[in-house]
Amino acid sequence: MTSKNKIKNQLILFIGICFLATFSIDFIIHAKGGLEKANLVPLQMLMPALAAITVLLITGQKPVFKNLGFKIPKLKHWLTGTLLILICVLLSYFISALFIPDLFIDAKQINGHILKSGLPVKTDNISINIFTLFALNILVVPIVNLPIFLGEEAGWRAFMMPRLLQITRKYAFIIGGVIWSVWHWPIIAMGHNYPGYPIIGNLLFILFCIPTGYILYFFYKKSGSVFVPALMHGVLNKATMTMLVYCVDEKKIQPLLFGAAGVTGIIIFSIAALMLYTIDKKSKYRQLVH
Repeated sequence: MTSKNKIKNQLILFIGICFLATFSIDFIIHAKGGLEKANLVPLQMLMPALAAITVLLITGQKPVFKNLGFKIPKLKHWLTGTLLILICVLLSYFISALFIPDLFIDAKQINGHILKSGLPVKTDNISINIFTLFALNILVVPIVNLPIFLGEEAGWRAFMMPRLLQITRKYAFIIGGVIWSVWHWPIIAMGHNYPGYPIIGNLLFILFCIPTGYILYFFYKKSGSVFVPALMHGVLNKATMTMLVYCVDEKKIQPLLFGAAGVTGIIIFSIAALMLYTIDKKSKYRQLVH
């Protein structure tokens, strides 16, 4: 059996285990009444890593965790990666606001949402409360929840993408984005990301996953550590949630067009991915494809 055939078999086994486990969890979510009544999404986020570990053990590729990029990265990669993701998320809402009058609610309304939430913010100072909100949700929570995001990144970026690149450099990121997107399809059909648009939302999410997957993999290769894209993934999720729940009038957002996962966000993440691709193309090391 050729090396490429071995890699293809690993990928097929990985995708089979990962999707079977994840879709089984999605079936339970649906049977129990949907995401609001049985939010098992954190559990399903662990499935890619568990599938990757299973394949590595079956095929005898050790040490397992070293093969999945479990090492402490340099601080500069933590900072640049998370800052880029945060900028992309914020830009997607600021640019959306150019098309949606009064998208952002005022500081008093934001403070009201904060005080009604379960966050440990109880001061009388609105500025302190808002600062604490962003510090907790964008800095602290992604770090605390890092094991959950490692579940996805160890599977998609550390296991799947290097193997796809060995099979086809030209289409690896497109294929990887499609696989990562399809993995989300059941929860999107249940209202995640694009509530009310289960079919179009699923198709649009492919366009989001391709550039975003490239960005996450770029920083995985540059840092050599799966912890970097995992933290970036956490910042992406929590920053988006913070904007939607606390800072904007969610009723005014058309989810297909605006916000981080809408057309606006897709364009911004695509521009960021193109910038990183240009940087990598000019680099004498060409880390992404070697």
